[in-house]
Amino acid sequence: MAPDYDRRRQNLRLLERSSATGRVCSRAMSASLVIVHAQGVARYSLLDRPLSGGDIVQLCCSGGWITGRFEWDGDVGAPPHFYFSIELEGGGVAQQRLPLPDGALMRWPSRQAMRFRS
Repeated sequence: MAPDYDRRRQNLRLLERSSATGRVCSRAMSASLVIVHAQGVARYSLLDRPLSGGDIVQLCCSGGWITGRFEWDGDVGAPPHFYFSIELEGGGVAQQRLPLPDGALMRWPSRQAMRFRS
């Protein structure tokens, strides 16, 4: 069998196992966003680290972690957004924007994951 096929089968088994327990994303080193106030300004933080527009974060979805970009306009009444790309057949890319619901499980990407993005 091709190594690519074996890797997909192994990933599928891991996903099936985690789905059986109801957890696809590890809760270790992940949390939901929190609004904090510093020097009279509201901002979001993730795991006690302040977030700025353009920061790269990961969002837990039903299939696992998705890497994308955090953006927020500073309006406490409006949700922050998560921007990510979907690769299309033929080499195109579709940019997507998702409003982040309260309680969305997020994390900072690992250094290893960030190395592969450059």
